[in-house]
Amino acid sequence: MISDSLSIFGVALVLSFLGAIPPGSINMTTLKYSLLHHKSIAIYFALTVTFVECLYASVVVNFQTYFLTNLFFDFYFKIISGILLIIMGIAGIIFHKKKNYEIDKENEQEREEYSILRSIKKGLFLGITNPLIIPYWLAITISLESHGVIQFYENNWIFYIIGIGTGNFLCLLAIVLISQPFVKIFKNKQLLHRIYSISLLLIGILMLLQVTFCRFA
Repeated sequence: MISDSLSIFGVALVLSFLGAIPPGSINMTTLKYSLLHHKSIAIYFALTVTFVECLYASVVVNFQTYFLTNLFFDFYFKIISGILLIIMGIAGIIFHKKKNYEIDKENEQEREEYSILRSIKKGLFLGITNPLIIPYWLAITISLESHGVIQFYENNWIFYIIGIGTGNFLCLLAIVLISQPFVKIFKNKQLLHRIYSISLLLIGILMLLQVTFCRFA
């Protein structure tokens, strides 16, 4: 039985890294920022969503019983998140106008700060509305505990949360680094925005279909 803090940290890191790999709104947003020559902004975004995931994971670890006895929470949370993603996707497709991406040297710092602030706000929004965090870490945590893989005592659950945050951030950072060689290839930034908006729309639709199917199957 793994009970020491370092081992708990390692288990959480690996599972968090693997859990962050499947494509989703957060991965797509990180990739978009990176391909738009905004590597630093992508990192700020990744740090923000990682912070939110750590908060959610902390709630899951300390309130497992509540979530297990209130399954409706997960259903309605996914419905709301799916609708929001669809709205974001449609808005991006319809209202995104062609922008001038040439940055004047005089305004470069101001625009960079504004973009960082926007990325943080977007990270908070997508992190908070991510419907997969709670059910994923609830299932993982319960499974690990029931099989005796980890055991929480005193405050060692904090290392579990730190491991979750580290794994999630490393995965998003890997996306940023891996995408860098392709930055010069994707020169049509308008097309990238369109692809991103369509991806959000499809993810939202698939999420609603999945919830509906599971509900009435």
